Amino acid sequence: MENYIVTAPFIQINPGAIVGLDESQAKSRAFALRTVKNGIYEVTNPFHLKMGENFGSKDLIDKKFAHAIVEKSVFDELPVSEQIKDFNRPLLVKFVEENCDGLKLNLSKKNDELKADIVEFLTGEVIEINAEETVEQKETPQLEEKKETKKRGRKSAPGKR
Repeated sequence: MENYIVTAPFIQINPGAIVGLDESQAKSRAFALRTVKNGIYEVTNPFHLKMGENFGSKDLIDKKFAHAIVEKSVFDELPVSEQIKDFNRPLLVKFVEENCDGLKLNLSKKNDELKADIVEFLTGEVIEINAEETVEQKETPQLEEKKETKKRGRKSAPGKR
């Protein structure tokens, strides 16, 4: 059985699959599992695995999951910045607890700043953060239309000339 890590926001595991899960994963998904042997389960109801979760499988991997999972051994070989690039705050905290003994996260920082702190702590590499990209509001057609509607509404308001 190969070990994998979920790299997409989530994947759905469907009935019939045989998966390897740790005790806490199996406990929270007990409604959807039948124990085959210790740590190995047959899926009886669909359930999700979230980004960052590890699991084992030998028959689950096909083209539909190729973009959503990576073999754990391959993931561990990726640079830290690549491993955590899509992690949300809870996953960053979990990553630090498991991999960064002694690092205290300042949770008042933005996620990109936390990622830079983690990379610097583990590798000594300093990452530049483009603050303008994270703050900049993108102009969407809906936003532009809303602005235009407001402008027109002000010009033609009744009784105000």
